[in-house]
Amino acid sequence: AATGNTETFGMIADQIDAHNEFHGGQVGLMADMHRGSFFAEITGKAALGTNFEMVRRDGQTNLITGAYPVPLLQSYHGGMFVQGSNLGQYTKAVFAVVPEAICKVGLKFSDRSRFYIGYNFLYLSNAVRPGDQIDRSVNPTQIPLVAGAGPYVGPVRPQATFVHSDFWVQGLVIGFESRF
Repeated sequence: AATGNTETFGMIADQIDAHNEFHGGQVGLMADMHRGSFFAEITGKAALGTNFEMVRRDGQTNLITGAYPVPLLQSYHGGMFVQGSNLGQYTKAVFAVVPEAICKVGLKFSDRSRFYIGYNFLYLSNAVRPGDQIDRSVNPTQIPLVAGAGPYVGPVRPQATFVHSDFWVQGLVIGFESRF
């Protein structure tokens, strides 16, 4: 006997991945200063080359309708911010600069061992990051949960774009070095 249960539950999932792979040449200078058992070391480097970028967008919408005796499952390719208009994998190669600076100060125990603490800064120009690749202008007729498998009406949004930003990272360096 049918119970008349027609509740529908929906799940929307979007996944956006971004990868950067830098290939280039590097030049740099290093200065090492000593006064007794104390030392300071400063390193500056710069790399110029190509950043190979990859952005992958995927999404899925699932609808589960409670039906007796077997629930009905409908599945659509695409989610809220990833739809047919921007779904897939996109690659691009761009020129990038990667400078790095390292400063260390420490104490030498002998000619072969030393303890140090320092600071590191690394920068990458023209990087792609996942959060920047989301086009938040959405055409509701492309959302499977709203329109089902109906036709697209209006502008083709969201769009597949490459949005570049700068990426930098800082670090605290603590170490013990022993040379043989």
